[in-house]
Amino acid sequence: MEHHSNIIPWQEACRKTGAELVYVYLKDGALDMDDLRSKLTDKVKFVSLAHASNVLGVVNPIKEITQNGS
Repeated sequence: MEHHSNIIPWQEACRKTGAELVYVYLKDGALDMDDLRSKLTDKVKFVSLAHASNVLGVVNPIKEITQNGS
């Protein structure tokens, strides 16, 4: 779902710093919220995602994601 312009900079940052880039799975073309919740651990330092996909037409539930750890 993420645009190329959002993935490449994070891949480069991980390559330079040794950080790990973790992807959230999709379910029916939308973020799999259960998968997202399972990956939001205390080790996570940063989350980056598109608010809307111009390819899939999905609008991610940003308010839900940013409240209460998703």
